[in-house]
Amino acid sequence: MKTDEVRHYLKTGKHIKKCNKDGEIGIIQSEIGDARIRFVYTVRSGTIYILTIEE
Repeated sequence: MKTDEVRHYLKTGKHIKKCNKDGEIGIIQSEIGDARIRFVYTVRSGTIYILTIEE
């Protein structure tokens, strides 16, 4: 997966679980046709860190 694709999926994805504080884990889900991609992420000091990408 290219960086531009990941950026697009993160921007157009749906928040399943939002982060309220630094260090909490959140989930963004994006649908591509029949497939779903889930990004499990955390935010620390204003920077997003993607922990896992699930298909």
